[in-house]
Amino acid sequence: VSVTGATGFIGRRLVQKLQQEKHQVRVLTRSKYNAQQIFPANKFPGIVLAEESDWKDGIQGSNAVVNLA
Repeated sequence: VSVTGATGFIGRRLVQKLQQEKHQVRVLTRSKYNAQQIFPANKFPGIVLAEESDWKDGIQGSNAVVNLA
């Protein structure tokens, strides 16, 4: 599942819930640094972070895209 707006209020909770339900989550973000602060790899293993230039590739293979931006 690819999520835009994942670093926002609703997006953070959605990413947490998706991960709890064992979905592979791709965070589409403008700032990989900010996303890494919110979703540190040690607490959110398996989450893929993609900056704008990589969004097209980040969406490929997703079963769903959630736009919260």
